[in-house]
Amino acid sequence: MNLWMSQQMKFSRRFPKAKRAVTQFVAFLACCSLLAVPMESPSGAAGGTLKWIVSGPTSGPSGFGYNNVSCVGAHCVAIGYPCGADACGGARAGQYFLMSHIQVFFTNNSGLTWTKGTQPANVFAEESVVCANVLNCLMIGTKDSQSVMLGTGNGGRSWAILKLPTNFEPVTSSCVSKSDCVVAGTDSNFSKPEIYRTNSRGTSWSKMSSPPAPSGISLVECSSATSCVVASGYGATMFATSNGGSQWRAVVTPMGFTEFGSVDCPTVNRCVMVGNQMTAVSLNGGLSWKRSKLPADVLLFGVSCLTSLKCVAVGETLLNVGTGKRMNTIYESNNGGGSWKIATLPVNYLGALSAVSCTPSQCLAVGYRTGGSAFAPTAVALVLVGS
Repeated sequence: MNLWMSQQMKFSRRFPKAKRAVTQFVAFLACCSLLAVPMESPSGAAGGTLKWIVSGPTSGPSGFGYNNVSCVGAHCVAIGYPCGADACGGARAGQYFLMSHIQVFFTNNSGLTWTKGTQPANVFAEESVVCANVLNCLMIGTKDSQSVMLGTGNGGRSWAILKLPTNFEPVTSSCVSKSDCVVAGTDSNFSKPEIYRTNSRGTSWSKMSSPPAPSGISLVECSSATSCVVASGYGATMFATSNGGSQWRAVVTPMGFTEFGSVDCPTVNRCVMVGNQMTAVSLNGGLSWKRSKLPADVLLFGVSCLTSLKCVAVGETLLNVGTGKRMNTIYESNNGGGSWKIATLPVNYLGALSAVSCTPSQCLAVGYRTGGSAFAPTAVALVLVGS
């Protein structure tokens, strides 16, 4: 699950002591791309070959970048951030975008075509999106500068505000079954962590015990109804539970792993974490981690696994420090995050990938690509298929 990009906005606004600057995210948004990652068949079937299928552009506006995505089978929901003349100043990087321009899209065919979803009036998608099944998804948004939880029962076509517990500010979410989802964040004073669970698609909530984190929860990843990993801030403080939150154990993060982008736990024991120039793997539900370094110019923002051993991480490679020129980057692991190799893409797009969501048969990574001075809707989708 990837919440790195969205955390930049919320935690810079509500936790001002956080170290990461939000302007890095804003500077990313110039145009956009969608990529699905080719991997060997999860079933290991002999004789099958994989190939890339390039789809047409999305229906998104010009200067559009995707920040987050969640897939169930061929159905995916993505949050996008347009960056036009009145939002990010067109090509003028470093200016803030307008929250009212943030949009949500959904696809029923693995990104071949996308449809814009409808949000309630004056409510804008902002944070994480997570789908429990092809119809029911949760998304964190903003109304009147306050966080709200949005729900859909038709796969993202339309969204409605869900009633949340009083004085709760949601930041991140994770679903472990077709109806069981966990939402974490902070209290309304932004001073302590709070975690809630729903088994009714957001119509009712039960409070879970929270870890002794110094501030709100910025990321939650649950591999089962009882096993979860959470992070506070940008990863300096982590906790894990194996009994549904009755007890939380502090996690010693890998040395040098001061900021992370995403965590995915394909099993109750194995978790994979990516961040600045490092990756890490845990074999005990996130209680301890073994890290491996990446090249110094690589930043990874999202990770997701097709199986317990086949994982994909996405981000960027910085090509020129002075100009900020960067390139879409994907790494693949066939041993559960123990080691990684850079993927060969059909086109080396300039830009960055912010999130990835994998199912047992495919992965869909989202982000943006630069396309010169013209901010046309040039989003593309590269979809994994077998033959």
